[in-house]
Amino acid sequence: MSGKGEAGKKPDKAGLGDPLYQPKDGKAQVDIVFVHGLGGDRINTWTWRDSSSDDKTFWPAELLPTDCPTARIVSFGYNADIAKFYPESSETIAPELTIDDYSRALLEALKLLRGNEDLERPIIFVAHSMGGLVVANALSANHKDAAKKAVADRTIGTLFLGTPFLGSSKAWYAKIATAILDYIIPVQRGNVKDLEVRSKKLTDICQAFAKYLKERDRSRDLPHLEVACFFEERPMSKRQGFVVPRESATWLGTEPLSIQANHVNMAKFETNHGTDYQMVVGKLKDWILDIEKNKAEARGGVGGLNAQAININQGAVSYQNSPNVGGVQTGNIVSTTPEATKIYGSSIGSLYYGSGQPLQQGQQSQAPPPHYAHRH
Repeated sequence: MSGKGEAGKKPDKAGLGDPLYQPKDGKAQVDIVFVHGLGGDRINTWTWRDSSSDDKTFWPAELLPTDCPTARIVSFGYNADIAKFYPESSETIAPELTIDDYSRALLEALKLLRGNEDLERPIIFVAHSMGGLVVANALSANHKDAAKKAVADRTIGTLFLGTPFLGSSKAWYAKIATAILDYIIPVQRGNVKDLEVRSKKLTDICQAFAKYLKERDRSRDLPHLEVACFFEERPMSKRQGFVVPRESATWLGTEPLSIQANHVNMAKFETNHGTDYQMVVGKLKDWILDIEKNKAEARGGVGGLNAQAININQGAVSYQNSPNVGGVQTGNIVSTTPEATKIYGSSIGSLYYGSGQPLQQGQQSQAPPPHYAHRH
């Protein structure tokens, strides 16, 4: 099945290759970018196959164009190595030996695809499993390249299929890795040991992505961003169980949406008539329909979750030998605008406003105006 456009050539295994589909007039309204996870590739992850025949459906190219005819559709591939997701030390090891390598390649590929003329075109990501962390890492990175920053800034939707967002729980990420090694890519079992220790990079990505969502939620200069998380409703088998549990979607505060398949098959659809396909693609269609409306209303923020409610570890604050002032003690407080952080009626240390200029050490704050007494 194909849409009223031009299907691309048979795609390569790595990078973006040729678009899977683009409108005939070449004027796409949005880019939809697929990103696979560990043990997958840019074709097979998204391809349904009949076990008793040669029938198969590569749905991003064969089904989606009919439902999203104004989109340019691409699929990103990379040679996923679990050792890069679970590096020995995310702080001392070279970035090219971590998940950063995949995220950077994704941004570079999109930069080349979009060129200078497509910088403002909205982007929607559809990511499966650990591929969602590749996307989250790419979006929340410190972008020095304007074209790569435009990829993050123009992203209006992130749809995650079985992506493990587990906050700061290294133990949970170790369990996910064990399940992936047991059920999906057992040949890499010997590549990674000490999984819990090596999960720090992934917990760092979760924290950075949460910060990115909070910043996007406060921004009124960037387009509205939607987030959706789907989880697997069926285990790999009765013995093996689930790869990514339902709870993985709740840390971000999204409404967990189920797909009636196991972790591998949740990204594969046979036809466009199934309930799971319609739920996933329904999200994409709604987001595309809202592009012009959100632009006209200058609507910013983040939808699909309460971004400000996501818990972020702020790091340890040492209170040793500090005086008891009978109130709240903190480290440095950083806010993006002067209105974002206010402390009244106590002594403070360094309070940094958006300009980066601190108040004087120990400066006494003034009493709040009456209308601000209970504002958070």
